[in-house]
Amino acid sequence: MPPLCLDRRGDGPGLSEPASRPATRAAGGPSWLTFPAVTVAEPGRAFAFNRSGPGIGSYTWRNDLQPTATGRRLTESFDVERPLPKAMAWLTAKWVGRSDGDADLHEGMQVTLSRIKQAAEAH
Repeated sequence: MPPLCLDRRGDGPGLSEPASRPATRAAGGPSWLTFPAVTVAEPGRAFAFNRSGPGIGSYTWRNDLQPTATGRRLTESFDVERPLPKAMAWLTAKWVGRSDGDADLHEGMQVTLSRIKQAAEAH
């Protein structure tokens, strides 16, 4: 699970339904539920999900696997289709005690990729 994902609850039967109910916690801050929806599920190739809603913007996280001469390369990315409104960004920064959400997302992505690499190399 990504470093900010505390708990995954349930699985939706289709791509149009939420795939999980992760509880998310900001570094040292409060936790909250999110309702992502899987948008791409291609085993061994790609996985993507979107988290969006009124007042919270729209963000899509994607993981792509590409074959290489020595194995596979995993690339994680995210797109901001609709950014968090400025008032919500300010409120969220005060609530979680951090003001650089982009840096937090980038750091979380690095931790996730490192954990996946460790797990893959252990097998």
